[in-house]
Amino acid sequence: SAFLLNRSSDLEIEFEEFEPECRFGGCSHIAEPDCGVKNALSEGKISAVRYENYKIIYEDLKNARPDYSKKARR
Repeated sequence: SAFLLNRSSDLEIEFEEFEPECRFGGCSHIAEPDCGVKNALSEGKISAVRYENYKIIYEDLKNARPDYSKKARR
C-alpha cells in the first residue's frame, strides 16, 4: 500500500547509499535477490542490529490495518 511504501521509505534513510545496487526498483530489502542493502549487511557496512530492527518494523507496517472507524477519527 502507499502508506507502507511511505513509512518504509522513512525507515530506509540509512540504507539509501546501497539502494542503487539493488537489482529491483522498490526493493524491500527483505527477500529480493541481488539486494544492495543485504550485500552491504553481509560485508559489515550495515549494523546487523539495525537491519533486524528494520525487518521488524517493516513487517509491523506491512501487517498494520488502518482503522477507518468513527471511533478512530476522534
